[in-house]
Amino acid sequence: MRSSIFFLSTLLSGASTVLGHAYIKEMVIGGQTYAGFDPFYQASPQGIVQPWDTRNRNTDGPMRLSDGDGIICGRNPTPAQNIAKAQAGSQLTFRWSRWQQNHQGPIITYLADCGGDCKQARGANLQWFKIDEVGLLQQGFWGTDQLIRQGYEWKIQLPQNIKSGQYLMRHEMIALQFATQQNGAQFFTSCTNLEIEGGTGQTVPQGVRLQDYYNGGTQGLFVNIQGLGSYQIPGPPLTQGLGITPSVQLNDGSNNNPSFPRTFPNEPTDDNGTTPNVHLDYAGGVSGGSQQAQQQQQQGQQGRYVYYPGYGYYYVYNKRDIHREGHRDGHRNMKRRNHLRRRIVAAAAAVKAESA
Repeated sequence: MRSSIFFLSTLLSGASTVLGHAYIKEMVIGGQTYAGFDPFYQASPQGIVQPWDTRNRNTDGPMRLSDGDGIICGRNPTPAQNIAKAQAGSQLTFRWSRWQQNHQGPIITYLADCGGDCKQARGANLQWFKIDEVGLLQQGFWGTDQLIRQGYEWKIQLPQNIKSGQYLMRHEMIALQFATQQNGAQFFTSCTNLEIEGGTGQTVPQGVRLQDYYNGGTQGLFVNIQGLGSYQIPGPPLTQGLGITPSVQLNDGSNNNPSFPRTFPNEPTDDNGTTPNVHLDYAGGVSGGSQQAQQQQQQGQQGRYVYYPGYGYYYVYNKRDIHREGHRDGHRNMKRRNHLRRRIVAAAAAVKAESA
């Protein structure tokens, strides 16, 4: 079985080397876990995260400056119809689907007053104020590197000294590996409906249009990060007086994320070609041993899930879902895509037979 899973895993990893991708899988707010928007399933506003238009491509790829308002909450987002409640001053956890190691850059969180009703909020029209940021921690090591150490998890503290009410929360990571080129910075962003209760403030901090701060002339979005000794985080200045502990003090590099295993250094990315996952005698999320692998598996209604590090859960019994997940990054070459589909389905069948 292990050899078949290795073969299937290698195929899936090869299918994901075209572009860098990530999205927030879930958030822990007020002690409750909420699902993020999964761009590989039909968009629904019946959550707390604004779904964006994937153009039927099943992709969690980045926005760029050329996408205009899309860098705020994604391409043509739809207001979410539910809202998460949280106490002012409480901590909040974001859990990302994955993150490639060469996608280094800042992690930034904003809030914007929804004007009383986030169910009607359009992020591109709101006034945003920055509540947290982390950039270059030391030469060659960024906030995104710390997130990887923590199993793709990041914690922030919500403001204490803020007016209670409904806010749209924008959380983003910016990948700068191509930022030496105009339009090279990659924005991975998500906007969430949040109701803050128990705030001690009487006013909403002054905000700005982010479009005025994120443009081709913005220092921090057009930069060579190789050997960089200091870095200016893009966007408006960090809002002062909110009573927040900075996230750099809340994230110590420990992996306490129960959803995802530790990452591995040679996980394939969009920039290192087709380097295989050499740790994938692994396949179930941990290296070695079928018992450990079973501990990383989940039971689904249509089949068994197996976790492939950096790519998420895949059905191994359902050919259609393996096909969709295996090609979620998309191959435009139809001949190559069909060839890879046949190989994935064959490998999946072998896994099923050996597991029976």
